Formats: sequence, C-alpha cells, structure tokens
Amino acid sequence: MMFETKEAFRFKICFAVLSSKELVLKLAEEELEDYELNFLNLVSVVTKNSKIFLSNRNRTLNFQPGTLDARVEDGLEFDCGTSRGVSYYLEPLAMLSLFYKTVFRIKLTGITNDSVDLSVDLLKDGLFPLLGKLFPDSVKISMKVLERGFRVSGGGAVVFESVPVKKSLPAMASLPRERLIKRIRGSVTTSKVSTTFLNSMVSKAREVFNDYIPDVWLYS
Repeated sequence: MMFETKEAFRFKICFAVLSSKELVLKLAEEELEDYELNFLNLVSVVTKNSKIFLSNRNRTLNFQPGTLDARVEDGLEFDCGTSRGVSYYLEPLAMLSLFYKTVFRIKLTGITNDSVDLSVDLLKDGLFPLLGKLFPDSVKISMKVLERGFRVSGGGAVVFESVPVKKSLPAMASLPRERLIKRIRGSVTTSKVSTTFLNSMVSKAREVFNDYIPDVWLYS
C-alpha cells in the first residue's frame, strides 16, 4: 500500500497490521510529527517483528507490519509523551487489541484530559460500553484511570485491558428512531480551579442540555 498523505495516519498503520501488508508513505513537504513517530513506537511495542524505516527527514516511511503476538502476560507500559493525549493512542490500540491471541493489557502514561483529544472519560464511559452493547458476545474492553494528567507536564496513567475476539464480529444494523437521545450523562474534570467555578460550569452545562431533554446528570 502506498500513500502520499498522512491523513488518517493511525488507522492506515492499523489496517496494515491487520492485513499484513507493507505500507509506504511518501510526503512531499510535511514531515511526520513527534506524536506520529511516538505512535509508531507504540505499534512496535505491541507487535512482534514490525520493521519501521524512516528517511528523507521523516518524510518517507516504510512500514513492514509484524504480528499481534507481543509478550503481554505481565502487562506492557508505554509513555505517550506530552504532545497528544492518551486517547490519541487508545483509539487505534482498542482496534488492534481485539485481534490479539491472548488477553491484552497495557499501562499508558501521559495527558488524560485536554482540549485537543478526547478525554479518557469519554472512552471509558462512552465508546467502550457502547462497543460492548453493540457486540455483547464479542467485545470485552475495560479501562481504569489511575491518575489524571493535564498539560503541560502530563503525569496521568490509565490501564487498558481487552479480551480478544474469538469469532468474527457480527454485522450491525442501525435503525432510525424518533428520539436518538434518551438520557445524558457527562463528567466534568478541572485542575487548579476553585470548586465554585466547577459548580457554576456544571450548572450552565445542565441548562443547555435541559433545553433538549430533562434527564441530565453531570459528574464532577
């Protein structure tokens, strides 16, 4: 597979791993960012015998995928850095973990909550439970937030665990409904902010959501 743009970079790498096809990326002007290079490091950690070749000032990438068979009995650890949040790495990692041979477990450290990437709470309370309801017999994903980390220093930590899919994923049908949202649940996280401001933020957010639906609850 050959590409000339790094759009959807993470998922191109994931699809290369899942399909066992070599990927070549040739960029004309832009370079791979440090967080994209860090994601390649994560892929090399969670796979076996993957080969990554960079040249032309990080504008040319040759990626030869390995297998999803790294030693994870005792769990893996990876530092996500401070350029992007932990969720940037968790989204594609959740996809790859479903196709492991054994239970996949990893500890990720870095930024858990910021305004650039999705918060880890959104993945923990939104995406992962939704996948479990859509595929109750196939997808079993869990995550625990050990510490929270904010910009610029980071310092957060989460533990992600996934059970591999034993059979092929079933087809999913989406049916129209008169009202798509029955209830709203959210979480508010602040750092170095007075509790008074936190309560005010929750109240204002509730006012906006209550215009649409009365069943709203925000956790802080």
